Amino acid sequence: MREYDYIDEDIVRLIKKVEKRQEKFNSERKYIYDEFSLILQDDYTDMDEVQRYAKYPRLRRPSIIKVNGNTSFTLSMVKKKQDDLDVAYENVKSAIKKDYGKSVFYEEGDIEIENSNIKWFEFKGFGFDGIFYSIFFFFDTKASRVLGTFQCPFSEYDIWKPKFMEIMYSIQLVK
Repeated sequence: MREYDYIDEDIVRLIKKVEKRQEKFNSERKYIYDEFSLILQDDYTDMDEVQRYAKYPRLRRPSIIKVNGNTSFTLSMVKKKQDDLDVAYENVKSAIKKDYGKSVFYEEGDIEIENSNIKWFEFKGFGFDGIFYSIFFFFDTKASRVLGTFQCPFSEYDIWKPKFMEIMYSIQLVK
């Protein structure tokens, strides 16, 4: 057997794995909050209270925590302070670099939405559960600053990153 025959088998296995994962994304639901909306896959559910307290023991845990298997999506909405979005973005990014020194940062960017801007960055982190992939994103509404996160095992980031990006692009401010 030639060397590239093995490569073909690996490619076929990878394609089947991706197709199986894609089946999960056929249904989605639009969530509407006070000041914005977004589209999230239908199979995300609210994290139960026991898990919320275990995973986020601090008092200021995210107000919205959705899970889908081993991925999570969170939103925290806080009253806007005087600092602008860029300052808040850099403060959080610096805190992650300080607290998780081994983190590896990759892309960052801006997504323009009506009357606001979403700032985001992605990184690989190391936690109790192993290596994870995370995207943090920030945007302002009229009254609130929103911090969102997506997280999945690092071994699955190539599958989840496009879906996470789609969710960010689906964000719309409510008029």
